[in-house]
Order: sequence, then C-alpha cells, then structure tokens
Amino acid sequence: SRSGKWTYVFFIDFIGHHRDPLIKDVLEKLAQEAVALKVLGSYPKAVL
Repeated sequence: SRSGKWTYVFFIDFIGHHRDPLIKDVLEKLAQEAVALKVLGSYPKAVL
C-alpha cells in the first residue's frame, strides 16, 4: 500500500453471501482484526 512501510492491502475472493450466518460471522471477525474492511460486492447465486 502507499500509506507507509509494512502496510499491506489484501483482496479476498470467496463463494458465499454476506447474509449467510457463517459468512456474516467471518466478516465480523475480519472487521475486528483488520484496520479497514471493505466489501466490494456480495451477490446471490444464480439459479438456472
């Protein structure tokens, strides 16, 4: 990251929806540990 030495930015891509209880729990735990957390998108699985 450009904000300083030893500062990192990670992008995580996974399958799951932010309303799923397991995913919601994981995102809450990540938010507690991270300096910043930004969800770029969460989309329901398409049913064909």
